[in-house]
Amino acid sequence: MARDDFSKPIIRELRERVASHCSNPDCRRKTAGPKSGGRGTIVLGEAAHIHAAAQGGPRYDAEMSPAERASIDNAIWLCRGCARRVDRDEAAYPATLLRQWKTRAEDLASDELDTRPPAHGDAQEELVGALSGHTKRLLPSLIKNAHAASVETLERLDPRFHIESSHQGGVTRFRIEALETVPFRLSVPEERMAEWKRGVDAALQAGTPFEIDAAGFAVRGSTLLTEA
Repeated sequence: MARDDFSKPIIRELRERVASHCSNPDCRRKTAGPKSGGRGTIVLGEAAHIHAAAQGGPRYDAEMSPAERASIDNAIWLCRGCARRVDRDEAAYPATLLRQWKTRAEDLASDELDTRPPAHGDAQEELVGALSGHTKRLLPSLIKNAHAASVETLERLDPRFHIESSHQGGVTRFRIEALETVPFRLSVPEERMAEWKRGVDAALQAGTPFEIDAAGFAVRGSTLLTEA
C-alpha cells in the first residue's frame, strides 16, 4: 500500500522550526550537526507522522486525504528513539499529545531565537557563587530549592507517598507518609528474626520504642522503598 510520505522541503522546514531539537519536551536532544571533514551534516532525527502515512499504522485516520497525511501539519520532528517509542506505544502517545509537543517545541525554539545557550560551566559557577556569596545572581532560596528538588524526585518514584525533608546537624532526614493504603512485603534476614520479633512484640504489647539496624532487610511493593 502506498505511503503518504513527506517531501524533502517539508522535512527540512519541520526540523528548522524546532531548531533541530527533538520535540519531546522530556528529551529535546539536538538531532543535527556537522560531519567531520568540513562538509556535510549528520541528522539523527526523523519527520514522524502524527497520523500514520498508511493504513494499519499508528494513529491512522481514514478521514484524512493523502495530501493531508503528507502535509507539515501532520508531521512532528523527533529523535530516532522517540520516533520509535511513539509509534510502538500509540495508546500512550495519542495525536493530541504529539500536537501539544509540536506546538511547545516550536514555541521554545522561538523563545530561544537569538539568545545565548547555557555554557557547560554556568550551573557549577552559579552554585559555587551562591554558596560563597560571590555572585550577582545570589540564590537565597538555594537550600529550600535543593530540598524541594529532592522531595519531588522521591515522590515521582511513588506518588502514593508524601515526603518532607529536613537537614540538621549534618544529617538529612526524610519523613514519608502514605497517602493511601500501600501493600508491601518486608523480608527480614533469618539470623535477625529473633531480634526483630522481640522488638515488635515489645512495641505492640507495651508501646516500647525500638531500633534495629536495617542492613540486610528488603522491602518490596514500592519503587520508593526499594530504590530510595
